[in-house]
Amino acid sequence: MSWFFSSQRGVCGALGVLLAIVVGLAQNASAATLNLGGLAVSWEAPLACPDRAALEADFQRLNPTSEATTGLEAAVQISEGDSGRWSVTISWSRNAGTPHSRSLDGTSCAEVSEAALLILSLVRTGGSTEPQDPEFEEPEPSAEPEAQDDPPAPPAPRVAGPATGDCCGLGLMAGALVEHGGLPGIVPGLRVGGSLHWRALRLESLASIWIPSEAKLGENSDPGVSILRWTVGLAACADVQVAGEHVHASLCAGAEIGDSRATGVGVANPSTAHSLWLAPHLSPQLQWDVSQQWQVLLAPEILLPLRRPEFIVAPYGALFQADRVAFRGILGVRRTFSNGLHGRRH
Repeated sequence: MSWFFSSQRGVCGALGVLLAIVVGLAQNASAATLNLGGLAVSWEAPLACPDRAALEADFQRLNPTSEATTGLEAAVQISEGDSGRWSVTISWSRNAGTPHSRSLDGTSCAEVSEAALLILSLVRTGGSTEPQDPEFEEPEPSAEPEAQDDPPAPPAPRVAGPATGDCCGLGLMAGALVEHGGLPGIVPGLRVGGSLHWRALRLESLASIWIPSEAKLGENSDPGVSILRWTVGLAACADVQVAGEHVHASLCAGAEIGDSRATGVGVANPSTAHSLWLAPHLSPQLQWDVSQQWQVLLAPEILLPLRRPEFIVAPYGALFQADRVAFRGILGVRRTFSNGLHGRRH
């Protein structure tokens, strides 16, 4: 008895490989309360901006020995304009008194963030935010505290220096996965990958392999076929929601190509044949930050196989063919190497 393998005649009708995913979702924002040397500041900024740890460290550098000022409330709002320039508004009041604010712009989020920290440092310590003329002798402070604590608005300062956060970065991931519909039964496998991050977007390269799975006419020693598949692919992802400070949601779409190797089992003369595997896929993802560089991810994945070959044992006929829609579940970890992906930049 001989076994042979044949491919399905024709490719499943035209399913569009991918929907172009949401490049316009880039400007997700996150809000947090920062502890700047004992001063609680409500800080709202897009995801591409410096993270909490970097901001607090920079403020400590500007204020190495200063003491906290009581009764001061402050808020910072940062946004990116259509022209690519960034703007920031700093608001504060002392002891629920008259509110004050400053607005300025710059070429990057790191630049305007540094300017905001500088103004908050001056206001917090009672200094003036007015640019000083070297030839001008400043008079003695007024006896009225309000004039000292809430100085008049200055022109927007220009801040130079290295950025404290990055817009891009790299990552590595590894995880376990299971598949149903594309292989006989529910089949476990392994996935590894690398990623390139740019603001709220991510480009992933993926490689997956599954343990061999068997399809048989019956059980035990009946004739059958053992199928081993591996794939490589690309996926584009976008952050579409930030749920709290440490939980992130992404939507990914991509395509994979690979090889399905089929070997006869329970037959007199087993042979091996190969078939092309090609499928687009769509995957929503949830990610938890367990530290500044490590995340745990959980993701279902939906596949639309474009090639669904039949696995045949003569003279019994077809033993297995992939479903038109297949499903996967993925549980893994990701390690990032820069400050460029989420609400807390990694």
